[in-house]
Amino acid sequence: MFLSTFTAFQVSSPATAIWSARALAFASEWRYYVLYGEVIGFARYYPVGGAVRAHPEIEEISTIIAAIPHDAAYALDVAVLENGESTVIGVRDAWALELVTDGPDRPEAIDYLRLLWTRWAELILEARDRAAANSLPQRDK
Repeated sequence: MFLSTFTAFQVSSPATAIWSARALAFASEWRYYVLYGEVIGFARYYPVGGAVRAHPEIEEISTIIAAIPHDAAYALDVAVLENGESTVIGVRDAWALELVTDGPDRPEAIDYLRLLWTRWAELILEARDRAAANSLPQRDK
């Protein structure tokens, strides 16, 4: 069995559910950097070099972005399959994103930093608010 070659699967309980998906044939893979629902840049992951660059339609990307409830700062990874269809590979939180640098439409460094900063500011404020809600009342001295 194919899965038996992976140690992690060997130590799993037989009752553990394991999800898998069929392999997809990518023609290209793209990362879209999104800040407050707007694409601030995009870059190509795959293929590298001078290969043909199949590109998702902007209408598809706009529809996907509109369907995502979190609108502050994230990356949308999209693949164009060899049959021409586009599919979402993942939505990545902007607290730790790599800057994919292949292509003239990638975000400028300052926009990339603004994306990271926006998400980190959200996280810090959320943590502060959570801490304040859970803190004990101050004792009088």
